[in-house]
Amino acid sequence: MADQFTNVTETSWIERLTSSIKGVLFGTMCVTGAFGLLWWNEGNLVAERGALGEAKTKLIIGNANTPNPQQNGKLLYLYGALYSPEFVDENELLGKLAYLKLERHVEMYQWVEEKKESTEKNAGGSTKKTTTYTYKQDWSKKHNNSNNFHEPSGHDNPKLPFSTTTVQVSQATFGKFDGKAILSRVENYEDVVLSNENLKKGLEHNLLTKYQLVDRKVNVKDNRIYITKSGSVTPENGDIRVFYRGIKAGYFSAITQQTGNNGLEAFQSSNSKEIFLVEPGKVSPELLMKHEASRQNIMSWIWRAVGLLMMWIGLSMMLSPFVVLFDVLPILGDIAGLGVGLFAAILSVTLGTLIIATAWLPIGPSTS
Repeated sequence: MADQFTNVTETSWIERLTSSIKGVLFGTMCVTGAFGLLWWNEGNLVAERGALGEAKTKLIIGNANTPNPQQNGKLLYLYGALYSPEFVDENELLGKLAYLKLERHVEMYQWVEEKKESTEKNAGGSTKKTTTYTYKQDWSKKHNNSNNFHEPSGHDNPKLPFSTTTVQVSQATFGKFDGKAILSRVENYEDVVLSNENLKKGLEHNLLTKYQLVDRKVNVKDNRIYITKSGSVTPENGDIRVFYRGIKAGYFSAITQQTGNNGLEAFQSSNSKEIFLVEPGKVSPELLMKHEASRQNIMSWIWRAVGLLMMWIGLSMMLSPFVVLFDVLPILGDIAGLGVGLFAAILSVTLGTLIIATAWLPIGPSTS
């Protein structure tokens, strides 16, 4: 059952006005940062598109099974099998598995703090803020340090004995090329199906002793390893569960630069941008580059949204003293707040669009 604690604080009109005036400095920093971010983002997009265009002119179709020493330093399109003679060894909970790379995700059943705030304006410009802290137990990947809780008493969380991590085989081949660079960029993970037979031999003695968990029960259920105090279906504070995602050997397509007789590395364009594209299955070089261009466009729009949001927050903070002045009468303050928010939004979009357009002026719309 969840625990709740409430904290009520009041802030006078003078204190709010003083705080809002101080906030003007932080708001100015936000606006300045937004200008810089938007300008950098457009320049970065231009550079990435330029690197991709350069890569198109230099790309050579290679053969993953027949490395050519004369192609050292050349940008290649390769299609081949990513393979390793080894099985990945997580070396803690599991025995060796037929995967090239393995992600271990660790969760602990622990106290979690949820914080909700509500603010009421009073006549005269003061405010009453009510903060409600709710504590409940749930599975979480991160350790919630109960010392940082508003109410730590009765909500103690033990430390995670071991953490989320990624392991991979020490050697891999991509056709006849060294495949470690390819493997490091492959991200097509799939859930690892587990059973009790997958548990490492001697687990109860080795791992549980190492992490001082000798009183725990270990079992596999619903594709997760549970390390519990009682073995009960109902979890207790400090119980642990672990699941895995892995990458198996298979065929991949890549655009990469050959180094030496059979090494692979990222291609560095003349504007210092790196290109190293890898996707599972048979993917044409044109499609690989199209996917990369799409990724670049998506990231540019994300950064534009972040920049515009920063600008809106900054402008709102710069204008917040005017809202507080009108808050002597709460209804006037509400109207002023809506007006300031709308004005800041319009100004943010206008200035942001101007920055983006100005950043593109030296290049022109034809860059691709």
